[in-house]
Amino acid sequence: MTWFLLTLGFLLTPAAFSSELKQETKEVSNLELLPSAVHREALLEDMPFTSISLSETGEAWIAGKHSLWKWTPAIGGLKKMEIPSEGLARVISWTAGSAVFQTLKKVYMIWDQPVSIKEIYSGTKVALDLNPEGLLAIGSKQSFLITRELHSKMPMSTDLAGCEAISLGEKGQVFCRIKGEIFLASKDQAKMKLILKTKSEIKAFRAFGDSVVVVSDKAVWVIGTDGSLLKTVIPQTGKKIAASYLDTHNHAFLFSDKLFEVNQIGEKKKITTWLSAPGTKVVDDLSYKNGRIGLILDGFPYIFQLEQIRK
Repeated sequence: MTWFLLTLGFLLTPAAFSSELKQETKEVSNLELLPSAVHREALLEDMPFTSISLSETGEAWIAGKHSLWKWTPAIGGLKKMEIPSEGLARVISWTAGSAVFQTLKKVYMIWDQPVSIKEIYSGTKVALDLNPEGLLAIGSKQSFLITRELHSKMPMSTDLAGCEAISLGEKGQVFCRIKGEIFLASKDQAKMKLILKTKSEIKAFRAFGDSVVVVSDKAVWVIGTDGSLLKTVIPQTGKKIAASYLDTHNHAFLFSDKLFEVNQIGEKKKITTWLSAPGTKVVDDLSYKNGRIGLILDGFPYIFQLEQIRK
């Protein structure tokens, strides 16, 4: 099967736009990593789950209806942390054994060993982005950047309240999504410039250098900071992107027919696999790390291991 997304992994630098680069494509099998019967029953009681984030060290942080969980398939471990999720939550893996947990009105930093929970924000309409510099939070009361060393909070110069999602560029640019519109904040963050407007559902977006990659259910756009459209990539007719995960190393996509592909940035490789999740599933979230796929399907967490990329 041929996909127009063949060269997506190389669209992030201007040099890649001038020519088509050859990309090695490999289809692999996968194995679903199942929780024990006891753990499965415990997870079922906390449905629906809304968010999953895989860490570099192999654990999965998952946000349920009432609590935050850490699932470690390698050792069959499952730990429940009593943090009210208020029915809608997002979790982001931070460093080994720690995560950021966002609810409707609060943001917490969580450490696993020993268990420690610290509230770092309280207020409505908070948008988060984890990037190489640290955690950028933009909310209704304040905006700040927490460095990965946790040494300081650096207040942003203005409040970009209203952003539903954000991404911080390498040169300090702040990209903001409000419904189907992507804005770029000025250097002093006093104004926002509209650079993309679409009626399609935006699945993900992330800043890379002097551009931002925006993924909808029907297309992928690469947009310059001046608002110029650098590239448009469209799947085959009739195919839709059900979910997307973007980071500096991998661009992962799950299509409506359960084909999963990950483009390994800088390695000229694309890996594909067919997921065997039973029935018709609504994809609520997608995460990818080191050959593992994390999904929230119909409100329940799943983890798949790509068979030939075990770490």
